[in-house]
Amino acid sequence: MVDLPFEFKTWTLTNLTHILDIQKLRSIISDHRSYYEIKKLFTQHAEKVLVVATDNDPEGDLIGNEILCIYQLVRGESAPYARIRFNSTAPHEIRAAWQKPEQQLNEGWVKKAKFRQMFDLLIGAAFTRLLTLGLQGRRVRVLVSFGSCQTPTLYFVVEREKEILNFRPVKYWVLKVLLETEKGEKFEVSTEHIDVINQAQQTYEKVRNAREGTVSGYHKEPRIIPRPYPLRTDDALRDLTKITGISASRLLSIMEFLYSVGTISYPRTDTNQYPQGFNFSQPRKAAEDAGILRGTLSVNAVAAPRDGKLNDGAHPPIYPVRAYVKQDLSRKIWEYVAKRFMANVYMNDAERMEQRVEVSIETVPFTASGGYMSKMEFFSIYAYFRPADKRLPELSLGEKVRVLRVDFVEEETKPPPRLTEAELLRRMEKEGIGTDATRSSFPTLIVNRGYAARVERAYKPTGLGMALIDSLLEVDSRLVTPQTRRLVEEKMRLIETGAIQFNDALNDSANIYKQLLEACKERIGGISEALARAVENMPVPEKPWVKRRTWKRRVKR
Repeated sequence: MVDLPFEFKTWTLTNLTHILDIQKLRSIISDHRSYYEIKKLFTQHAEKVLVVATDNDPEGDLIGNEILCIYQLVRGESAPYARIRFNSTAPHEIRAAWQKPEQQLNEGWVKKAKFRQMFDLLIGAAFTRLLTLGLQGRRVRVLVSFGSCQTPTLYFVVEREKEILNFRPVKYWVLKVLLETEKGEKFEVSTEHIDVINQAQQTYEKVRNAREGTVSGYHKEPRIIPRPYPLRTDDALRDLTKITGISASRLLSIMEFLYSVGTISYPRTDTNQYPQGFNFSQPRKAAEDAGILRGTLSVNAVAAPRDGKLNDGAHPPIYPVRAYVKQDLSRKIWEYVAKRFMANVYMNDAERMEQRVEVSIETVPFTASGGYMSKMEFFSIYAYFRPADKRLPELSLGEKVRVLRVDFVEEETKPPPRLTEAELLRRMEKEGIGTDATRSSFPTLIVNRGYAARVERAYKPTGLGMALIDSLLEVDSRLVTPQTRRLVEEKMRLIETGAIQFNDALNDSANIYKQLLEACKERIGGISEALARAVENMPVPEKPWVKRRTWKRRVKR
């Protein structure tokens, strides 16, 4: 792995800018035991050739490159090696990969992953030291971490909290009427929002004693609900946080466990289309072997996936490989993967019948909307997020309906809700923050850093989180908004394709943050004061750095 040179091991304010001038970091051995065991293995088996079988993505090729460096240190730079690529641990896929070895790593991937590793280290080291040392100057010993992905994630949470705090509710009034058809079917209609109370009261007086209304419109039309696309990491984590209430970082760990025991394919992917020649029968067999889908499909059902348009060039979508039979949380996640695969590949689109009724009562227009599932199709397997039925009676124009009750209701506009993890992950993906492999870690990270709290499945910033974003916004919005990180992600894409040189990309990206670092240094007094105030006012439960001790009374015997 890479680390800063020795001269930067001591934290001082004087050398912060020079951190971003570094062109070459030092390589260090973080696990000496593994290093020497690998080196010994290469030495003892000189007649054998190295085969790199790490994950089939940029980070996997970077790890493979680190192993290759040890191999070539022992055997020489010209020593032959091979690279095999697979996306699940299914025996047939391992055998197929073994029969088609590549002769080298993907250098574009290696450089892309190395750039991300180096850049994140440099930016995190420089800004975290500045913010932390500035706070220590005020006798507050708290680590204030900064990251070009972590900080925009917190910004999204703070941005939503400000919308909530600045929201001013506006009252409005609605008339709601309970009606009954001649067949005894009851349903409710309502007026549009009425913003002026006098107008609402006048309308209420007009209809309060009405005995009947007339159906002035009835519309019914089918709406197709497409089956889901093949499963990507971001889709899975957004759905599963809603289904289970568990954090995305923990969910991804469970999915990695399912991959490691050979029950699902590789869970870090941004692809939602299957490659040509994909063997759909194996995942189907895995789903049916688990007993959850048996009998739903005909034996001769033909695979016809609904493909998306995304392809990361590394992995196929996530699919079941082998049945997972333990009845635990992992099973719940495995079932979701299996049902998603079956719904996408073997089922048809669903259909919902949308209904809308218009009723005139004393010339006042009332409406109601509803609907029901007319064709279940893929929802018979994949019932997650199925729209609820709210069926209205079948009505005809001019039909009379009896008025049972008229209600005069005062309501008010509501503020936007706090961001759930699913919404936060969607915003991060849209704004280009992180990757499918890393995105899930940042919501948990801002909680662990004391910048936010998870409250009823949603994220609320702490005082420290609000103060950090507000003080950095006063310096330069590019420190916290996603636009700067997007530029860096674009540099990585250009590195991967060979359109830009590694060192040029690193220099260009570091120079952007170097200017921002200088701006922060000039305003560090004000930033530190705001952060110190926030820390002082935070209650103990919001301070993850406060160690709690349980005191035991010593009893003399």
